Amino acid sequence: KQRRWNRPEGQQRTSDRFRSLLLAAPRTPSTRPLAMRQALLCLGAAALVPPTHRRPPTALRAKAEAFVTEQAPDLLKEIVMKRTSLGEDARRNNARTGGSVKVEHVTLDKIDGNGLEFTCSVKRRAGGFGGGFSTEDETTAANWGDLLECGWEEDQCEVDPDGATAQRRLMQVACSLGLNGDAARLLSTEFPGGLGDAGALPDNLWLNNIPASKKARSHLGDAVCDAVVQAILEEAPTLQVTVKPPELDPEMDTYRIGTLLELARHLAFRVIEGTGRKVRICVQAPMGEGIFSGLPLSLNGVRKLLEMMDWGSQGAELQQKKFIRFGAVGSEWVDSDDEVFVVLAPQSIVGNSIVPLLQDMVEAAKGRPVILINGRMGDVQSSAGVMSYRGRADRLDFVDEFREC
Repeated sequence: KQRRWNRPEGQQRTSDRFRSLLLAAPRTPSTRPLAMRQALLCLGAAALVPPTHRRPPTALRAKAEAFVTEQAPDLLKEIVMKRTSLGEDARRNNARTGGSVKVEHVTLDKIDGNGLEFTCSVKRRAGGFGGGFSTEDETTAANWGDLLECGWEEDQCEVDPDGATAQRRLMQVACSLGLNGDAARLLSTEFPGGLGDAGALPDNLWLNNIPASKKARSHLGDAVCDAVVQAILEEAPTLQVTVKPPELDPEMDTYRIGTLLELARHLAFRVIEGTGRKVRICVQAPMGEGIFSGLPLSLNGVRKLLEMMDWGSQGAELQQKKFIRFGAVGSEWVDSDDEVFVVLAPQSIVGNSIVPLLQDMVEAAKGRPVILINGRMGDVQSSAGVMSYRGRADRLDFVDEFREC
């Protein structure tokens, strides 16, 4: 027994596995020696091959690269065109000569701590307009700092990612490029060395039921809370969460405010439990002046409901200790004791944009996390030059700063 426990870890696992095989074999003269020979052969192989060399990480990573190349070709092309020097050169040449450079196919060669490396089949026009095309293979790369534009520091990007980390990062890149379909395909349980069943949906969610079952709401709430807590721990300053089953989509007639408030309560508890930080939950106040003041219909009365809802004994105690507080959108609602700000469904209305109020709030927060839940910050056509072409680029740049989680 003492000798067995002094063996290498990998050899112990192999020994235990085949000991069970040996014990499970029928005790007959014909089969017992066969099982013993199998056990001895496997033990000998385990002793000869070091545990660290039995499943090379490079082999697993090569499978992941092949999987991404097969399942997300559009994502790889988009990354090459928008995040690499090859794509910048192609855009510049195409702007001058109109389609003179085309990326036909992209193969993901390598995933490591620095970023991604590609081999691209590039078709270039020779001899200017009217010339023929020639196809050549070219290599290019994109580092994680450029791929993950917001919320990531260089020291985080240098960490050599395992399968699950690479899967998360690629999904985040896909979402930032607007390729949600590719992000969903990368969530597959077949991603080599990835998240496995963690990304699988449970059976019988029935999200078309209004209200959805407690199981479905708990599943969505847990997924949102896990993502937000992880992003907060990574010190991401601005976050955006989009979760829109039918009862959480303000644009549908099935919108149910109770589900949003339930999600906000669950998120506040999980953030306090997972990070120990104080949370302020904010709902925008009416915007405008006089008879022109207004509030989106989906948020009418939500602030009052938020304060009146049942928070339970734990919630009441946290509110008494000022771990949970309520407010509106704007710099005047940022207190020095607040550590995390959760804004519920911020949106612009006719004549007034929510973006300036959010900008002031983010500036006043000074790096503390500001989290938007189902925000709709696009421009709404209004008179008097409000949300017109002037200043639109600045508004869009501000919205793009929010990291989707």
